[in-house]
Order: sequence, then structure tokens, then C-alpha cells
Amino acid sequence: MTEPLTKDTFDVWRESDNQFKDEMRGFITIQTALNLATEKRMSAVETKQEDTDATIKRRTAYIAALTGALVSIATAIGAWFKTS
Repeated sequence: MTEPLTKDTFDVWRESDNQFKDEMRGFITIQTALNLATEKRMSAVETKQEDTDATIKRRTAYIAALTGALVSIATAIGAWFKTS
């Protein structure tokens, strides 16, 4: 394109360019909102997962201690009957 644009041609181009930029801003705004919402959900999931892991560790320790106590009691009872 070697000749300069006419005012009408430039105005049409500028209007379509502004429309395109407005659409892109809209898409970027929507995508940013989606990204923030996703980050919020992921953070909630990670927090819940950490809470669940802590609960599982506590329960595992409790069950292990209870099992150990029961085995000790059974061993003591067995030893007592053996000596009686």
C-alpha cells in the first residue's frame, strides 16, 4: 500500500481496530476472572487435602497406639495364664 489512507478508510480501520481491542479486553477480563476463581478453588482443595492428611496421620497414630496396647494386654494375659 503505497498511497496514504483516506480519512474515511482510516476511520473505518480505526473503528474496527477499537472494536477488536475492546473484544480482546473483554476476553482477557473474563479469562482473568476465571483464572482467579480457579485459583481460589484450587487453594480450597489444597487446604482441605492438607487437613485430611493431618486427620489421617492422627487416626493412624491412634490406631497404632490402640493396637499396640491391645497386643501388650493380650501378651500380659497370656503370660499370666502361662504362669498360673
